[in-house]
Amino acid sequence: MLFTSALLVLLGLGALALLFLTMHAVARFEEPVRRSTTSALDFVGAPIRVLHEVFSSATTWLWERAHRAFTQAEPLQDGEWEGWPVIGAFFYAAMVAANLYAELWLLVMTLPLLGFSFAVSAPYDAGWLTAAAALSLGLFWGGMASEAIGLTNMTPWRRRSRRDHIWLGIASGAAILGLLVTLGSLGYYRGLVMTLQPGDLSALDVLDPFAAGEGLDLLADPTAHATTAGLEDAAAIEAQIAHLERTLPPFVGTMLLLLAGMTFVAGKWSLGHALAYLSGALFAALWLVISPIHVALRIAFEMFETLRGPLVADVTNLSHLSARALFDWYASHRDEAFHQEAADIRGAAHEHRDDLSAELLRRAAQANGAQETTTT
Repeated sequence: MLFTSALLVLLGLGALALLFLTMHAVARFEEPVRRSTTSALDFVGAPIRVLHEVFSSATTWLWERAHRAFTQAEPLQDGEWEGWPVIGAFFYAAMVAANLYAELWLLVMTLPLLGFSFAVSAPYDAGWLTAAAALSLGLFWGGMASEAIGLTNMTPWRRRSRRDHIWLGIASGAAILGLLVTLGSLGYYRGLVMTLQPGDLSALDVLDPFAAGEGLDLLADPTAHATTAGLEDAAAIEAQIAHLERTLPPFVGTMLLLLAGMTFVAGKWSLGHALAYLSGALFAALWLVISPIHVALRIAFEMFETLRGPLVADVTNLSHLSARALFDWYASHRDEAFHQEAADIRGAAHEHRDDLSAELLRRAAQANGAQETTTT
């Protein structure tokens, strides 16, 4: 307990001494105080300044990248709406991706019929995949045809010459014609199968021209279905179906694969543009995330810069004047107390001078007498 009290007293005396020295320095040296105050404020504001610069650079960089992705991936002509190239890129990219996905699984299902073996199984049957491939092809080449005649302006073909538009129209017409022939062949095959079994259409599965032997099961007993046609007509239909079962799968597969190749060649730009726009959207999303932080840091930085100049000057001046006034007050009271104490000491000395002299003589005589006694 005593040690703690002594330690507290020492700390208090040290704090008073430090305060005294600080007040003395502030009172006498104004310019060092100004530099010290400026350094202290800059030390506190340095993190805000650095973070403000970092976030300013980051927001500027992200905004430039997002702007470039949406403007330089597909340059615009005068008077064009910025949204059409973006819509066109994602639309055609979706059609190309859907067609490639369907063609991939159709190829996986077709190759085992040629002697290849795969362990993977398709997520959908051939009917659904064929429908997806046909639908994506129809939408893609229909859109290309509208671009060729100038009905829409969502692709880079809008900037091509008239000759290129003619070639695009020819390619679109050929692709649409090939798709119609393919779908017509499938419809013709389906109609022949339905002719042999008109009363039980619910028993028929979805057409799968890539599955061998599906039509042969329907023709197991052709005479049982020859209710409206003669046996000769049933035999002719059976021969046509058998011929189509041999020729239709490779024809459909070849046509769809050829159209898929044409689609990829004519629409590969959309994949690149869609990726560019996605990257731009990602940069824009990141910009939206850090932009509020940047705004808050900018507000704090501007507040700090606004207060820094006058605050340093005013705080330095006020602290200097206050410390100097306090130190002058202390010095005057210290001098007054010193002079008063000195006067008291002089008065006391004058008042007791005779008594002091007598006392000094007595002590001297006593000392001499004690010395003489010691000598004897």
